[in-house]
Amino acid sequence: MDTGIFRLTAVQTLAGKSGKEKIRWRFSAAREAVETPLFITIIAVTAGIVLFLFIFWTSLAVGAKRCHDRGRSGWFQLISLIPFIGSLWLLVELGILKGKEGGNRFGPDPLA
Repeated sequence: MDTGIFRLTAVQTLAGKSGKEKIRWRFSAAREAVETPLFITIIAVTAGIVLFLFIFWTSLAVGAKRCHDRGRSGWFQLISLIPFIGSLWLLVELGILKGKEGGNRFGPDPLA
């Protein structure tokens, strides 16, 4: 009894014949089984990269403004590239210490 184009015994043996239509359907099903998860993965990775770039740029901009508030250049954020100590220093400098009172070369005091 032929149960359709996806019958396992039909693809497990080399004996016999198979029509063009069954072959087309089997190849299409196999192709879709591979391409669909691959396509979904590509979309998810692309969305993740775009989201990462957005968050990264936003973090750099906010960090630069906070550096300016402390009287430092935005390039000061590169100190975080020094393993452990650099990140800790940046955390203390930008997250804990108060900004310089009054204006500086970057503009007026935002809290004034």
